[in-house]
Amino acid sequence: MPPDATVRFYRTPRGSETARLLTAAVDAGWGACHGLRVAVLGPTGAVLATFAGDAERVVDLHPGVPAPEAGSPRLRIGVEPESLPVADSVFDRVLLLHTLENAEDSTAALREVWRMTAPEGRVLLAVPNRLGPWAWCGRNPFRRGRPLTAAGLRRRLAAAAFEPQKVWGALYAPPLPAALYVRVAAVWERLRLPVPGVVLAEGLKRLHVPTKIPTEQTARRLRPFLIPR
Repeated sequence: MPPDATVRFYRTPRGSETARLLTAAVDAGWGACHGLRVAVLGPTGAVLATFAGDAERVVDLHPGVPAPEAGSPRLRIGVEPESLPVADSVFDRVLLLHTLENAEDSTAALREVWRMTAPEGRVLLAVPNRLGPWAWCGRNPFRRGRPLTAAGLRRRLAAAAFEPQKVWGALYAPPLPAALYVRVAAVWERLRLPVPGVVLAEGLKRLHVPTKIPTEQTARRLRPFLIPR
């Protein structure tokens, strides 16, 4: 699905319920964002309308050219994920939705996210689960791009110099027909069966990463051979 089709999906009854469950999953992991500067990177539109309502500022960074949305108080900016028009260390929280799996260069996109995240800031990746039904069934925005596993997301975070934190899931109900999905999705989410359709992985930006100090035994073993003892 192109970005505009993704936005239209979330305006349908099934999409609206999906957005509600995603918002609940993000809120459960992050909690209150009071006084924080938050960025949402992805073609989300009003998907997360109630997300970070107590934040100081919420900015939607939309791939391509975002369509105007009447009544939305948020600032929406058209961007390329691999080259974000944002200053360094601006945001305390950054959420990526429908972004990492669709980026032409996911490594470059995560490096840009690292750059614009403040020290001790947190990034949250929401990506379709390769083992879940949303990546393979139905017509929905999670079928687009490259799905990942929880282990894959942790590796991506570490490679981008984020310290991997907790991982959790969302969208446990499969993408059933709209009328049925709206009725059973909330119950399925509480039961958490069988596997999540979306994996959420959090990373922490640290400027000073602790390293292991070599012991005397290790230092002696690594000493060049030609140095006299």
